[in-house]
Amino acid sequence: MPNLLAALFNLSYNSQAIIASLPGALPVFWNVQLAINGTAFPLGLLALALLTWPVGRALRQPQAGKVAGADSLLAVRRRCLKLGNLAAGVSLLAWLLAGLGYPLSLWLAGTRLPLSADLHFMASLALYGLIASAYPFFAVTFLAVRAFYPALVRSGTTSAGMLPA
Repeated sequence: MPNLLAALFNLSYNSQAIIASLPGALPVFWNVQLAINGTAFPLGLLALALLTWPVGRALRQPQAGKVAGADSLLAVRRRCLKLGNLAAGVSLLAWLLAGLGYPLSLWLAGTRLPLSADLHFMASLALYGLIASAYPFFAVTFLAVRAFYPALVRSGTTSAGMLPA
């Protein structure tokens, strides 16, 4: 949700601050943003699903009557504690790639921006991406530490030497 809201604000900002001053660029911009956002959001969600899959699978094992070994639980608990970083990293990477993708896509579509506009695009997407990635970091870390991690601790499967590094 934070990324979606930031994307809407950034879209509005870029269309007014950069694109509005370029004659004939607005229709191309809308097509480019649809292609980039239509690709970035699903790919980001897929990446997050793949990165969180081991934790989700381990959380479902007790309901299925399966018992995970201590070593596999240790690896899953370590992954669990990294979920906030992973969510923020995937989010920021998507924003930074979009920052490169917008100017390049506009250029490929025949709308050549001045270098200052290209840099403006990249900077605005990087800044919005930094802001937008902070929210998933805190939300996912809170959820991982308060809900997921405790569910992954089983009696007799932890010792002082197994604490996450």
